[in-house]
Parts: sequence; structure tokens; C-alpha cells
Amino acid sequence: MNWASPSATSATGGAPPIQSGGDAVRVLLDYAFRLRNAHKVWLRVNGPNERAIRAYRACGFVEEGRLRRHVWGDGQYIDLVYMGILREEWEQHVAVQRGVAG
Repeated sequence: MNWASPSATSATGGAPPIQSGGDAVRVLLDYAFRLRNAHKVWLRVNGPNERAIRAYRACGFVEEGRLRRHVWGDGQYIDLVYMGILREEWEQHVAVQRGVAG
């Protein structure tokens, strides 16, 4: 958690830290936004990890940037993808998931 600028980060190059459809990511987002009053949560993930990217998108994250051929992985340079979700995007996402979006 960055107290100067209320944002939180979760950095991973591997699969999302979940096996159950994003439950742990949703708990992390709930904690960051509801309990810690974060303005934004962001993360980075290796570009070839489409499974993780899909899981994060399903939780409301959007791709904010891509550093092309930035890190070495699997014997080659690969993209590093930055993803983020703002508080208002998270609130909208939660409302849609609960069926109360307006």
C-alpha cells in the first residue's frame, strides 16, 4: 500500500494467486478498496500468461500498459503487462456482479 498515493500493487509473473475463479483476487480488491480506502490497485504480469490476464480481466482489471520484450522468460524476451483497476471501476464491477448496476 502506498500511503502517499492511495494505491496498492500485486506483482506476479505467474498464474494468478487463485485456483477458484478469482476469489482471492476479489478478496484482495475488497480489502484494498473497502478497508484500506485505496484509490487504485495495479499489478504486472508476464504477457504470455493469457490465463492470468483473463482471470484479472474477469475481476475488473484493464490493461494500462505493455512494456514490449521487457523481461527474460522461457529463453526469450517477453512483454510485461501492467493492469489496474480504479475504485469506481471496482464499485461498478461489484454492482454488475450482484445484479444491481444502474
